[in-house]
Amino acid sequence: ARFVASNGVAAVLIDLRDASVVGFDSQIADVKDAIRWIRARADLYNIDPGRIGLLGSSSGGHLASLAAYAGNGEGFGDDPPGTSSRVGACLFLYGPYDPGALAASGTLQAPFAMWYLGGDPTASPETYARYSAATYVDGSEPPTLLIHGTEDVLVPLEQAERLEACLNEANVPVELVVVPRLG
Repeated sequence: ARFVASNGVAAVLIDLRDASVVGFDSQIADVKDAIRWIRARADLYNIDPGRIGLLGSSSGGHLASLAAYAGNGEGFGDDPPGTSSRVGACLFLYGPYDPGALAASGTLQAPFAMWYLGGDPTASPETYARYSAATYVDGSEPPTLLIHGTEDVLVPLEQAERLEACLNEANVPVELVVVPRLG
């Protein structure tokens, strides 16, 4: 955040409630609430409310992708009238954008999935679809930059490639930067 701010870009770090206490949906709502909070105070902090972007890495990339792509009516902190949690750009690094595909590949650890998403993928595939960024892609998403290393052992590069393909199919501006030999 300091590096970004030193280059003339305002940076706001979002704090989230503990998902094990409040549930995963609440963390996505926290991100959307933070965007609305920033927009409501844009004048105070000399921020252009029309140029708010969202950056997240790893699980933060997953949360950010859901907050950026899921609109109202999805149950993730819907925008009250007169406010908006829409962003103008996204930068996601190493995100697990499709937990169902991770579970199917055996990459996603079962105990982690049970805690994080509240159930086994075979018992609740609708839950895994709900928490997949691709579920919400409809062509209205902001331009997105994805960065992923080829040696990530927790989240395979395929996750970024799948999201890139989905965004391309919906004609959303997207670029995937693959970093060789980086975990």
